Amino acid sequence: PGAWWALFEIQAMSAFPDEGRVRELAEQIRARCAHAHQLKLTGQQATASGNLQVAQADEIQKRLTETVLRLQEASRDFSLSGLQQRLQLTAQKLSLSFDMQRSQQQVTSFFLSCDAFFVEICCHDSGHVASVKLVQGRNKQQDLELFASLLREQKVSEFESHLLSLTELYAQAGPAADKASVFQALTATESVLTSISESSPCSNLYDVIMTNPLGHVTSRSGGFPMMLTYFVHPHEVLKHPRMTSKEGVGPVPKGVGVAGRVLVEKSPKVFLLPIDPNLFNRQKVNFFQLTQQNGVALPVTFVLQLNESFPVCGTVMEKLNKIVQTDTPTLLPSGSHIDGMIATRKAEKEGRQPSQDKCRLVCLPSQRHYYNLPPALATPTSSEPAKPSEVGVQLTSAPFTHPGHLFTIIPLLRKQLVYNTLLASCLGRSTKGVPPDDSSMEYTFELSSTPPDLITVAMDTQHTRREGRITVEFTITDQQPTHPMVTVRAGLQTTPTPQRQLSEIVKRCLSIPVSLHAALKHPSLLGPQAAPLLQSHQKELVQFSQALAGGMGSGGSKMIAGSKRKWTE
Repeated sequence: PGAWWALFEIQAMSAFPDEGRVRELAEQIRARCAHAHQLKLTGQQATASGNLQVAQADEIQKRLTETVLRLQEASRDFSLSGLQQRLQLTAQKLSLSFDMQRSQQQVTSFFLSCDAFFVEICCHDSGHVASVKLVQGRNKQQDLELFASLLREQKVSEFESHLLSLTELYAQAGPAADKASVFQALTATESVLTSISESSPCSNLYDVIMTNPLGHVTSRSGGFPMMLTYFVHPHEVLKHPRMTSKEGVGPVPKGVGVAGRVLVEKSPKVFLLPIDPNLFNRQKVNFFQLTQQNGVALPVTFVLQLNESFPVCGTVMEKLNKIVQTDTPTLLPSGSHIDGMIATRKAEKEGRQPSQDKCRLVCLPSQRHYYNLPPALATPTSSEPAKPSEVGVQLTSAPFTHPGHLFTIIPLLRKQLVYNTLLASCLGRSTKGVPPDDSSMEYTFELSSTPPDLITVAMDTQHTRREGRITVEFTITDQQPTHPMVTVRAGLQTTPTPQRQLSEIVKRCLSIPVSLHAALKHPSLLGPQAAPLLQSHQKELVQFSQALAGGMGSGGSKMIAGSKRKWTE
């Protein structure tokens, strides 16, 4: 009990730490904990009681160390002893060895090490961090100013994050004899990817992310791995307008975009991995052949570890599985329809249960869109089996063994994300209990899909004097340098034609309702065949509403809105 009260007193001094009192209480706690351990060793207490007291002592010591470190951070303790205590705790947290040496130049060196790397922190007696050096495997010693600046600024938790990333990387590298070769292969691959990314012709960050075969490449920084950002959500672009400016390609804002970290992963099979950073032939824009001379055989694969998991369909899944032929497929189907998984994921992000309503409402300025959904979307929890090409899986990573594989993987993932985003944009709220709005034009669409290539919306106008069905097809293309990722064909049901302006709108907003909102305001975007039909439909809808309003008076707005919807359906 005395040790607990001493700990509580230290914690209570967080706002106004008294260094002398903290040291006195800390020594008191350490003495009591040591006494508990000594009693256990000499057998002077019953076993059950001794075990309990030792367990409590361990817990108190752990909390004491954490509390003292927090107090040191609050008081900005830059002393040599303070840094030593922090580094010792870091080594303990990450299961690293800790050592220290004193040189003749009055410089103290702290060492954090494992069987794959070691970090040397050189400090003056004042506590100032002079330099930090990192040695990995057979690689040359690196002077890491990043690590040194983090320690000088007391950002120990961020420093620990870098070391944790390194330890996790080497944990997947297999036996100690392989770890140096694994890191050599990884750094060679990173060098190749960096070299390729430097030749991007794009003038802004958004185009780099959304059109480059590799997306935006962020090089390795300290212990943090290389990051490939290959998709950005439309709402993120609105928050960061500089992404689309022509001022040049800058870094990706923190937390923005769907990205993958380039890591390694153990494998039951042995693969030939590149160790030559000059594997890419710049002159011929292709890769040199991978052989035993420029590669090494190891029981690992590279892996693109996603920062945001998402559903992919059977077609994409099959192509990803073929890139690296492992004994155990990395990607296994869930049995659920991909569209249902997209609907469920959207509901989870919004913190609600998946809706079973087959009609969804999307409200836009001066317009209301009603989307009638196919069964896979209307009932995402249905047990009805999906076709093999339409079955879904929640993707968290994608393996590869050659940097050239990413030229297939990234466009496949980006295409699936475009499909997912377009489809999710139609999944508005349920129409049940929604109050009418007689100030908005209402339109009803039938939605159908062929994942991950096509989403079609159709609007019937058979109640007008000019009967027909207007169809808009959103085709997600396999990206080519000269083609947009979404092409739109619009017109009458039997003869939809490409619409370039509407394709450009979709490319920027990645939203079907927003694109249709523009087309319904400007019918010419739908092409010469559909435009007259839509204008006639809109004119008669206005006349119908006016006739109802004139005959029923101001009290009939609710009935007018309901009649409008039935008329448009």
